[in-house]
Amino acid sequence: MILRSIVMPLAGTYVLFLTMLVVTERPGRKSRTVRGSGSGGLPPAAGEPPGFGTLMRYLLVTIACGYATFLVSVGGYYFLVARQTHRFLEQALSGGAFLAFAVTLPAFALFGWLESVRGASARPGPRDARPPS
Repeated sequence: MILRSIVMPLAGTYVLFLTMLVVTERPGRKSRTVRGSGSGGLPPAAGEPPGFGTLMRYLLVTIACGYATFLVSVGGYYFLVARQTHRFLEQALSGGAFLAFAVTLPAFALFGWLESVRGASARPGPRDARPPS
């Protein structure tokens, strides 16, 4: 019973996680950067943070994909392992959506904005530039 209900789902999740790490960190893989509009649809200059619209699109796609992954894993657990009623899936749908879109999205948007404000104030200007040594 413990093997089927606890060990197998955890082992499967762990193997899936390791597979994702191996696939995304392959040698020779080009790194992906957020493309976006700094101003007027042009890509931002080096070191310049992406615009708000680009940040929001990136966050929405990331959170929606995370939510979909969550639903697949909960659905797989429900259909393959758990002996639960359909209420289990309803709670996962509504609770997961609340956490993803009502808590995580605003929190990451706020933190991204704070980072861009902090980064803009921390950038050295002409007066702050150090003389060559």
